Amino acid sequence: MQKPADLQAQIADSCPSRLRTERERTGLTQAQAAKACGAGQRTYSDWERGISQIPSNRLASLAARGFDCQYILTGQRSRNLNEVLGGAPTAPGEDRLLDAYRRLADGDRQRLLTLVKAWLSEG
Repeated sequence: MQKPADLQAQIADSCPSRLRTERERTGLTQAQAAKACGAGQRTYSDWERGISQIPSNRLASLAARGFDCQYILTGQRSRNLNEVLGGAPTAPGEDRLLDAYRRLADGDRQRLLTLVKAWLSEG
């Protein structure tokens, strides 16, 4: 069994890469993400490189821009992200579909979206 300090260090080590993943998922540049949370671009870059840790108030600002902070901090996707962002609650099975989509490589995501658009235009 892992010690709490070991687990905390493991989570902290992964936060920078997950912060970058969320920035890319939301389509923001580092400069845009930095501005969204009231930080300088260099400071934001330091957070993504693990040089320093992002303060909770800055993380909260990014949540308002659609960042999944639960994922950034724990590696587990937030089940209610859509609701947090003001959307409707997810339907049964929708979470599984969303989880599968998030695990796809970028190229596969684009192919899936093209397929879905084709299905929708046929109906």
